[in-house]
Amino acid sequence: MDIQYKESEVCIIHHETSKEDDEIFGLKDYESWKTLLNAAKVRNYAPITDVAKDLGEEEVPRIHYHRKCRSLFTMKRELDTLKRKATENITAEAGENSLPKRPSRRSSDGARVYHPICILCNKEKFVKGSKSREKLTQAVTLNADQTLRECATQKRDENIQAVTTRDVVAAEAHYHRSCYKEYTRIKKKEPKNQDNDAGTDGDEEYKRIEREAYKDLFLYIRTDIIPNKTIVQVTSMVTKLTSFMLSGGVTSLQDSTKKNIRRTLENELGNSVDIFPDDKAKLLMVPETGIVVQANVYGPHLSRTDLPHIEKLKQRSVTIEDQGLEVYVAGGCSSCKKEDNDVGTCKANRSRESDNPQLDWIEAGVVAEGSINGVLDGKLFNRAVRVHKYISEALMRLAWEEFTPCVEKNAPERSGMIKSFLEDVKDMTSDLNQEKMTNLLQSPLSAELITLWTDFLEHLRHNNGELSAFWMSYIDMVEDVVLGLLRASREGHWALPTIR
Repeated sequence: MDIQYKESEVCIIHHETSKEDDEIFGLKDYESWKTLLNAAKVRNYAPITDVAKDLGEEEVPRIHYHRKCRSLFTMKRELDTLKRKATENITAEAGENSLPKRPSRRSSDGARVYHPICILCNKEKFVKGSKSREKLTQAVTLNADQTLRECATQKRDENIQAVTTRDVVAAEAHYHRSCYKEYTRIKKKEPKNQDNDAGTDGDEEYKRIEREAYKDLFLYIRTDIIPNKTIVQVTSMVTKLTSFMLSGGVTSLQDSTKKNIRRTLENELGNSVDIFPDDKAKLLMVPETGIVVQANVYGPHLSRTDLPHIEKLKQRSVTIEDQGLEVYVAGGCSSCKKEDNDVGTCKANRSRESDNPQLDWIEAGVVAEGSINGVLDGKLFNRAVRVHKYISEALMRLAWEEFTPCVEKNAPERSGMIKSFLEDVKDMTSDLNQEKMTNLLQSPLSAELITLWTDFLEHLRHNNGELSAFWMSYIDMVEDVVLGLLRASREGHWALPTIR
C-alpha cells in the first residue's frame, strides 16, 4: 500500500530543551504516527490532533520532529500521570453531589486478600521518637475480627464496617499495633450503670439513703459485733448494708458503694476493728480488745459511760494440753520419746510447736512473706520448686540421723563398718582430691553402705507406719517426678532412668 504524506517543514512538537539546528526526522510508518497521535490526545496537543482530522484511514502525514522532542513527547511515565489526573478530574466533576471516594485500602481487583497496608490509618507510620517505620501486624485471631467489628459499630465508622464485612483473618488484613490499640480503646469505657441510676430518685436521694444505711450498719457493729468479739467477713457487712438500703427504697446498690465499704468502715471505726485478708484472700473484720469505741462520723455519739466495757485480756485462741501424743520422726523408729529429753529438745516436738509451717518457711528465709501465697498456689514455679527441694533435703537429713542408730540396733555387726566409712569420708574432706574420691566410691565399704541405706529407705516406705510412708512418698515425688522431669526437659532426654 502506498503511503501518502502531507508536508510540514519544522519540528511540530519542538521542546525548549532541543536546539533548532538539530537533525529533523519524519514518520517511519503508520505505527509511528499512531504512537505520536495517542500521545497528542493524552496531552490535548492541537497541532497534531488538527492534522489527524484531515487524514483518511491509515493515512500518514508528512510531519517532522526532532528525535529528542519526540522522546520527551511520548514518555510513558508522563502520559500515565496525565491519564490518572484526567480520570480523577472526571470522577470529581461527576460526583459533586455524592460523597467523595476514599483511596481504597482494600483490594479493588477482586483479590482474595487485602493489600498489606494498615486498614485503620491507610498509610505508613513511624515509631514515636525514632525514624524507623512501625511494623504491620497481621490479624490472626478471631478476637481481633470481632473487636474491630464491634468498635466500628459503636463509632459508626462506615469505612471500617466495610472492611469487616469480610473476615479480616481470612482476608489477611494488617494493622499497626498502636492504631489498633487506639481504635479499640472505646471498648474499655464502660457505660454508666443505668439500672443503678433508674433505681433512685436522684443522686441526693441515693446519698441520703446511703448515709442512713451506714448509720444502721455502724450501730449493729457497735452493739453486736464488737461486744461479742465476733469475727466476720466483710462480704457479710456488704450484705447487711444492702438490706438496709433496700429497706430504705433503693432497688440496687451502685458499684462505688460496694467498692468503698472497707475504707468507710476503717475511717468510722478506727482502731476498734482490724480488716485484713485471710489465707484465701477474703477480707475479715476482727474486733480489737481493750479499745474504747468512739463514733467518728455516723451513728449516735455515745458517751464513755454508755460504752461497753471490754476486758484487756490477751490469750491464745486454742490451748494445747499435753495428752501424751505419739511422736513421729521421719527416718527413725516409730517411737522417739526419750525420758532424758525435755519437751522441745526432740526434733519431732519442735516440728509440732509451729501451728503454721508457712511462718517457718518465712523465718528460715526459704520464701519471702509476699511470695508465700504464690508458692502455695503454684503460680511462682521456680520458688515452689526450691521450697520442695529444701523440704526433701531436710527430711533426708532426718532420715540419715536415724540411719546409724537403726543399724546399731538391728545389725550391730555392721555398725563398725559404717563408722569406719564415715571416718574415711571425714579424712577425705580435710584434703579433697579426685584420687581419694574415686577410691572411696569404688571401695567395698561404699557398696555395702549404699545397700544398707537403700534397705533403710525401703523400711521407711513400707514398715515404719503410715506417716513415714507418706513423707517417703513425698520425697520420691520430689526427687523422681519433679526433679526428674525438670532434668529431662532441660536435657531433652525423656528416656532418663529417673523418669518412672
